[in-house]
Amino acid sequence: PENWLGFRDRGLGASEVGVVMGLSQYKSNIELFYEKIGEKISYNIENIAMFMGTELEDFVARLWEYWGGDEDSLINNFRDGRRVRKMQRVNAYIQNPDYPHLFVSLDRRINKHIDEDGNDRGNGCLEIKTISGYESDKWESGIPPSHVVQVQTQCLVTRWSYGELAVLKDGRFFDVYPFEAHKGIQRAILTQTRDFWKR
Repeated sequence: PENWLGFRDRGLGASEVGVVMGLSQYKSNIELFYEKIGEKISYNIENIAMFMGTELEDFVARLWEYWGGDEDSLINNFRDGRRVRKMQRVNAYIQNPDYPHLFVSLDRRINKHIDEDGNDRGNGCLEIKTISGYESDKWESGIPPSHVVQVQTQCLVTRWSYGELAVLKDGRFFDVYPFEAHKGIQRAILTQTRDFWKR
């Protein structure tokens, strides 16, 4: 864990990009700035939400493999043992020499995903979230922008053309949100993160 935390001080992770861009409700970019220069003590205390997110990650990833576009297809595919998508755990940080100030730690790499036309999409990023009922109520107006830029950063660094967000809400509702790589969002990510990192 100490080596992992030490690595994170050498750049900006995909989950921190939303903070840099002022999209996080939990941390300001000023707090992140002082953490990165070593002037603020970062307390890494595991709470129950963090614990449950970690422990449920494998389960949510498994559900994603059976997702056919809605909850009924998930249940039917799961009961029939029919995996319609495949993914792989990535136990490493990924960096791109074109963006040395950024790195990503993928929850999973999508390595088999057939689109509606029967074509294999190839590699993609899979981000996994477990959220409480309280948090899920906030999603009524859409996916939090910090999650959008997290997936877009993953696509940028890996150079993959798409990503997906698999979400277990309140332990009862499951959904998958697809994203295509978006050059405009990625340009904004690069502009703001480069400026932040130079400072």
